[in-house]
Amino acid sequence: GKAALALTAAMERALALADAGLDELEQALARGGGGGVAQEAEQQAAAALRGAELEARAAGNADGQRAVRRAQLQERAARLDALRRRLLLGGADVAEAAAPATDVARAHADRQRKLTERLADQEDKLATARRQMAESEDVAHGILANLNRQKEVIASTSRKVEQVDDDMDYGSRLLTSIKSWWQVGSIQDKGKR
Repeated sequence: GKAALALTAAMERALALADAGLDELEQALARGGGGGVAQEAEQQAAAALRGAELEARAAGNADGQRAVRRAQLQERAARLDALRRRLLLGGADVAEAAAPATDVARAHADRQRKLTERLADQEDKLATARRQMAESEDVAHGILANLNRQKEVIASTSRKVEQVDDDMDYGSRLLTSIKSWWQVGSIQDKGKR
């Protein structure tokens, strides 16, 4: 519902920030290769991409778009990696920087695949935890409503007990009054004899 739309909008904003950071890095590299400006742009682009990844994790699969988000993030991560290579080579073209696939590259890709799988597993666990939290919250709301009803019953009972106590005090005063009338009447009757 609304939560899924809010998460999707947040994800779109995060992706736009990541794209802007990547564009800025690309422009910095085109202007002069390496240097402080390009390194700062690289750090900002990396931070924006991390933000987009966090938004994607937060969104989970609420809107059924997990695979789309993952592909969008992978595309931007690949672009950032290519720009980082250019930055390391002092602004050289990516084609010049590309090295043939080696065992190291394959090992890196394998590690990344395993990390991606672990991340997906963690996302599933997080989604389960969120579901359980929502269920617990529903139960807590039910308990709170029940306690409020019980509080009202206790308050009503307390008022009734106070009323009964007041009635008993009034009755006691009446009995005392009647008793004194009886005593006065008995004394007068004895005096007439």
